[in-house]
Amino acid sequence: MARSRSLGPTPPPPSLDLGNSVFVCLIPVSVTSFSGSDEKMPRKNKTNKKLKKNDPTLLQTGVDLVLKDNFTIPKATDRASVPFQTLARYVKRAKSGEELTYEPNYSNRTVLSPEMEAELSDYISKAAHLAYGLRYKDCCKLAYQLAVANDIPRPPSWDRNEQAGKDWMIAFMKRHPLSLRKPESCSYARNISFNKHNVGLFFDNLEAILTRDTKLADPCRIFNLDETGTTTHLTPERVVAPTGVRGIQQANSDERGTTVTTCSIISAAGTFLPPVMVFPRKNVIPQMTEGAAPGTLALANSSGWMNTEAFSQVLDHFILKTGSTPDNPTLLILDNYSSHIDISNLQKAKRMV
Repeated sequence: MARSRSLGPTPPPPSLDLGNSVFVCLIPVSVTSFSGSDEKMPRKNKTNKKLKKNDPTLLQTGVDLVLKDNFTIPKATDRASVPFQTLARYVKRAKSGEELTYEPNYSNRTVLSPEMEAELSDYISKAAHLAYGLRYKDCCKLAYQLAVANDIPRPPSWDRNEQAGKDWMIAFMKRHPLSLRKPESCSYARNISFNKHNVGLFFDNLEAILTRDTKLADPCRIFNLDETGTTTHLTPERVVAPTGVRGIQQANSDERGTTVTTCSIISAAGTFLPPVMVFPRKNVIPQMTEGAAPGTLALANSSGWMNTEAFSQVLDHFILKTGSTPDNPTLLILDNYSSHIDISNLQKAKRMV
């Protein structure tokens, strides 16, 4: 009977002594049998293969060498520099009397006809122009419904998922001028107001004003005014973090931030006036405009929004910086926000004309 060899007592796990605390490191050991493992390797996406495209001219030359010049297929392959199996397949089809097409015909792989794809592309584009764009999944479902309505043969996965496949949708967007975009939010009132009739009225009024006073034809005397919200809270950028962690935080001065209304005034020539900033405070302190553009006007109210009183000071700021007088008028273009069309502010602007 063979005697077993003793390796001695099992050594204790390694320990690390830090003063009065002792940390013991337990190192688990697992044995995996690779021969009997049931774990499968991840499947590679076959669509990522880059297929070599054969030159139609060389392919036709190879077929002619075999059929007309009595070359063998191996010799014709070397002479025309085309794959052996491809040339053999085309020679077999030519001998059977089939009419050959050497140009690749990818259209037989598309589910929808070119006319239907063009109609679907036009519909998607028109919906996006009307501010009612379709989501990616909605487009896939619409393509599936179009195939079902016209009784077109389709892959089984379309019927199983009740929508077109991802690969088909990607190829469809490449065949047509479509891309996945992130739209900007637009209110319903602004959307219906921006139409051909209203835009025509705006330019008719602009033409009438420029014709009435030729001094306003100078781009330096035409200004556009608009407000925007400036927040003290910046959206965090993407950071590298451990995989599998659900929540990643980014340190910031405030979770929500403070919104400050910034009123910008820019001329048609490209120059701009010092901006006006409305802070959500009761009083204005000098530290508010530190680092701002020289001449910035700081205002304050409880909400931080532009109101009638604040816009009256904006008009005073505009008249001061542009030197507007009845003899030297300026044209200020702005929207119909409630504080802009207040009667007192309109009368103040009218006195400068």
